Amino acid sequence: MKSNSNDRPPILQDLGNGSWHYNYNITEVEVPPEPMAEQEGEQTPAARKAYDYDTEEIWGRPDYDKCVKAVLRSRRDETEEFSLINKYNAFVLGLSTDEADKTEYENFLTEVMAVKAMVRNDLAAANVE
Repeated sequence: MKSNSNDRPPILQDLGNGSWHYNYNITEVEVPPEPMAEQEGEQTPAARKAYDYDTEEIWGRPDYDKCVKAVLRSRRDETEEFSLINKYNAFVLGLSTDEADKTEYENFLTEVMAVKAMVRNDLAAANVE
């Protein structure tokens, strides 16, 4: 889920009901001031900083595996993943000649590796083992 905040969100946020938010892809953005009718003697408000980020809800204490799974499942469900694997296997076995069946799965594996690295770095930054 895409989120925005005026304050930098923590990487892991305890919601107090047994669930947590894993906040990632946190980027600082500049928000332009809202247009106002100019009045004599007033200054134009300055731009402000905000944070755009993605959030996944995790039940139970977050760890590496739960965070990786939450991010990957937010992008693709198990059925879609199995479909990629089956298409790839069909290509490898010569049952399919569509190069896209191979390329899609290789791209998915690259995405998985990137998500794992991101989660590892985020949890290290949050001092979570």
